[in-house]
Amino acid sequence: MNVAALLAIPDLRVAVLLGLLLIAAISGLALRRTARQDRITRRLSELRAGRQTSTAEAGNVSGRILDGISRFGHVVAASGVLSGKALTGIRAQLSAAGWRHSNAVGFFVGAKIILAITLPLLGAAIMPSLLVAGGSKTTLVVVALAVVGLLLPDWLLGWRRKRYHAALERGLPDMLDMLVMCTESGLSLEPALARVGNEIAVIHPVMGAELTLTSNEMHI
Repeated sequence: MNVAALLAIPDLRVAVLLGLLLIAAISGLALRRTARQDRITRRLSELRAGRQTSTAEAGNVSGRILDGISRFGHVVAASGVLSGKALTGIRAQLSAAGWRHSNAVGFFVGAKIILAITLPLLGAAIMPSLLVAGGSKTTLVVVALAVVGLLLPDWLLGWRRKRYHAALERGLPDMLDMLVMCTESGLSLEPALARVGNEIAVIHPVMGAELTLTSNEMHI
């Protein structure tokens, strides 16, 4: 039975719709968390100067949920289920999308496993008749939902990476102009990157965060 035949099942269509709604909610939480981490990154220079930033959102419900997913993913990653090479590849993909938080790998791994388990359970909850019927049809539905849950974080990561790269491309011309002006005024590369990163963050926050990170890495 191919994918088109599976989607022709009314109950399965409902399950997939509800699953996508659940995934959209989780994705929204993840993007909200990422936006907060981006704001923290943009203010890294202020933190190094000893200024304080607000942490009022750290204890909200969505933060606790995401932290729980991250902790679960870290446990799985540390168990040896994933090889060191696989974890390095995941970390590189997340970094390319701008997700460099220490919990990024744990959240990604945890989300894949939780969605792979949750979607079949959700399908079972809304399609009890399918479970009662049993047979190959039930197996195909469960496997299809598990595969969707397992691959959805990868699709979300690819979408995020495209948006991140597009934002970098938009900020590249302004960054080059400002960098040339700074170097022509006598600044060396490292302070020029730091200054451009601070100033360009107002217009191009993604580019500003990348330059600030590069400057800090050069300083270290």
